[in-house]
Amino acid sequence: MPQEPKLLGMKVKEALAYPLTLQQLPQQQIQERLDAYRERLH
Repeated sequence: MPQEPKLLGMKVKEALAYPLTLQQLPQQQIQERLDAYRERLH
């Protein structure tokens, strides 16, 4: 799988939010999804 150069140098949170931003999701929905990802990892 080719690497997307835009993801290099991003923090993990930014990299996870990037595809959601491309889908033009509202910032609140992006934050809710990121919070859910974080909860799964703890």
